[in-house]
Amino acid sequence: MSSEWFYTRRVDRQQVGPITEEELLRLVGTGRIRGDTLVWHEGLANWQPYGELKPGPGPAPLPEASAPPIAEPAPAGNEVVCVECGKIVSREDAISYGGNWVCAACKPIFVQKLKEGAGLGTFIPGAGNLPSDPEELIKVIRQRGYSIDIGSCLTRSWELVKNNFWLTVGATFISLLLQQAGQVVPILGFLVVLALAGIMKGGLYNFFIKLIRGQSDGLTDIFSGFGPRWAQLMLVTVIQTFIMILVALPGILVFLGATYSLRGGHGHSVSPLIMLIVPVLLVPLVYLGVSWMFSVPLVIDRGLNAWPAIELSRKVVTLHWGTFFLMGIVGGVLAMVGVLACLAGLFVAMPVFTGMLMYAYDDIFGTGRALGEIR
Repeated sequence: MSSEWFYTRRVDRQQVGPITEEELLRLVGTGRIRGDTLVWHEGLANWQPYGELKPGPGPAPLPEASAPPIAEPAPAGNEVVCVECGKIVSREDAISYGGNWVCAACKPIFVQKLKEGAGLGTFIPGAGNLPSDPEELIKVIRQRGYSIDIGSCLTRSWELVKNNFWLTVGATFISLLLQQAGQVVPILGFLVVLALAGIMKGGLYNFFIKLIRGQSDGLTDIFSGFGPRWAQLMLVTVIQTFIMILVALPGILVFLGATYSLRGGHGHSVSPLIMLIVPVLLVPLVYLGVSWMFSVPLVIDRGLNAWPAIELSRKVVTLHWGTFFLMGIVGGVLAMVGVLACLAGLFVAMPVFTGMLMYAYDDIFGTGRALGEIR
């Protein structure tokens, strides 16, 4: 059996290797390679989870009843994770590219990959990477299909919030507060709120995404929407609001016309018509509101422009629209419970719901967990 092994990092699902069997065993011992980590060596037909390797020469699979693995160390405030080797290095010893960091040792290899057209979004079959082009990405997702476990997303989000309580609650509160800050501006307040909404949502979503992936820079991440993607984040909100108004316009006109008829004494037979027509006209609003839930994360995380992100989110969510609609209902229930808990619970419910959405996003567009690539 070959002594050269390859594995995929949990941080970004990138391929690492070759490494020796001794190095592989050391990484198993530290918890960096777990039972669900995809590994490959010459002689294996496909990538396999390490825990499912058959006994034989080379590293043995993890026992089913093994103790919980040691948690992979998270980078400190001035440290980052190299997208190539997965090592934690000082920010001064790394370069930033496309929202990722590359250490000095890996820079030549990384630059060569870019020259060869590999980039950050290269798709390696079975390795958990996804193409960066929106059209190619939707093809891959449609081909494989995906499944979202609402209970798993909610449970993981609760653990994330519980383990980072004041950080997540504080970040959510500050973001929501600043999203509404434009209301104090006379006359143009609505436009300011509209502009800030996408930017601050982008920062908040990025905060949760990086926290989930162990790449958090702390509270400053909520302001990351003011970086290079600010214009596209703002455009997402503007475009969506404009479309929503156009879609809602027929329902508004029907409602106003029916109300006018009732007040004019033209009979009460219009009332049942309102109850029937208006909800039907509002169905497209609900559909779009749910379908667009990943638009902002796709802009801030994968670097897409506003319209491609909006369309990609709609196409992907539509594949399992009912599941995400149910997820929205769960969020509504969480908000209701938070309100009943003297409003204070709302500051816990909101980060839990946001984390749940971002776990679902990362399962599809980040780690590929929802695509069945992580056992």
